[in-house]
Amino acid sequence: MANRRYFGSIRRRESGRWQIRYRTRDGVRVTWPETYARRADAVRVLAELERQSQVAGNWLDVAGSKVLFAAYADEWINQHPRLGPRTADVYRSLIRRHLAPKLGQIPLGQLDTATVREWRAGLLEAGVSSTMIAKSYRLLRAILNTAVTEDELIIVNPCRIKGAGEERASERPVLTLDQLYALVDLMPDRWKAFLLLKTFASLRWGEITALTRNDLDLERRTVRIRRQFLTMPGGLQLGPPKSRAGIRMVSFPTGILPDLQHHLDTYSLDGPDGLVFVNEHGQPWHRGNFNPAVRWREAREQIGVPNLHLHDLRHTGNTLAAQSGASLRDLMTRMGHDSPAAALIYQHSSRVADEAIAAALDARLIERKSQPVPDVVGPVEGPTEPQLIAVEPRRSRKTASDQG
Repeated sequence: MANRRYFGSIRRRESGRWQIRYRTRDGVRVTWPETYARRADAVRVLAELERQSQVAGNWLDVAGSKVLFAAYADEWINQHPRLGPRTADVYRSLIRRHLAPKLGQIPLGQLDTATVREWRAGLLEAGVSSTMIAKSYRLLRAILNTAVTEDELIIVNPCRIKGAGEERASERPVLTLDQLYALVDLMPDRWKAFLLLKTFASLRWGEITALTRNDLDLERRTVRIRRQFLTMPGGLQLGPPKSRAGIRMVSFPTGILPDLQHHLDTYSLDGPDGLVFVNEHGQPWHRGNFNPAVRWREAREQIGVPNLHLHDLRHTGNTLAAQSGASLRDLMTRMGHDSPAAALIYQHSSRVADEAIAAALDARLIERKSQPVPDVVGPVEGPTEPQLIAVEPRRSRKTASDQG
C-alpha cells in the first residue's frame, strides 16, 4: 500500500524493493526509475526532491529527463567551458567506444545505479582494461553530475559504485642516473638532448616538441613552457598547455648545457621562433615516429628496463626533483599541475627513499652494537687527574629597590 506524502508517495513492489512516485508542477505523474532495497533510502531521495521543489522551486524536467544520453553527452562536450581540443577528442573516443554502445540510447531519467553497474560489468567481461573503465566511469559521472546540478534533468547521479573511478595503475619505473645516461648513449645524436631535457625539466611530449629557441635561456638555464603540440585527427595543432599551471618556467642542471648547445648548433631551426626539436625535414616530430626512429624497444632492453615508456622519463625527473627536498608547491609548479594530487605521489616516493636511508643507518647501528667492545682502550692523551678551575663568583645584580 502506498504511503502518501504531500509531495509524492513511496510504495513497496512485489520484488520487495521500494519505489518513489510524485507529480510535477504541471500535474504529470512520474515514477522514479530507481528502486531501493531499504525504505529509508527511498524516503531520503523523496525528501531531497521535496526540499528542492519547496525551497528552490525546482521540479524534475520530465521532458528533459527523456533526452537520450548520447545526445546529452555530445552537447556536454561541445559546451564545456574548460575542455581543451585534445581532451575533448579523448572524451569523444571514450563515449564512442565504451559509453554509447550500452548507454547511448537510454533516456537520462531511466539511468539508474543498476544500469550503470551492469554497463561496467559488461566492460570488465569484455576484457577492457581497468584503467580505461575507470576513465569512462569518471566521464559518465561528470556528465550526469551536470545533468543533476546545472540542468536539473535528473535528481540524483546514479554513478554511486564505490571505487569504480579509481585507477590502480602499475608502478612505473624510475631510472637511475647511470641508466639514463646509458639510454642516452644508445640514442641517435639528434635525440640525445631531447631525452636529457625531457627528463631534467619534466616536460611532456607536446610541450618539448613545441619549444622554440626563444624558449631556451642557456645563460640562466631555464626553459619556458607556453604552448604544446596537440595530435588531432587533422594533424598536429598548436595550443595552450594542459592547464593554466602548465604555463611555467623550469630550471635545468648545468650538466646538460653542452648537449643542448650542440643540438641548437646542429639540428634546430634558425631564428628566435625556430623549433628546437625537428626531424630531418625540418618538421615537428610526431609521437608515433619516435619508437622506430630511435629503436626504443632494443634500447630499453639493453639498459635492463624492458617496460620503460618515454613518458617515464618525466616520471624520473619528477622523482629526482622530489628527492632533492622540493616542497609540494614547488613540485606542482615544476610539473605544471593545478592539483596537488600528482605532486603528492612524488613526495611519497621521496619519503620512501628517505625511510630507506634511515633503515640503512639503523642496520649499521645494529651492526656496530653487535660488535664486542675491546677490553683494552688505548692511552688517553692529556692529564689523567681532574683539574680544578678557579671560577670567579657571580656578582648579584641589584634591583632599583635595593639601591633605594
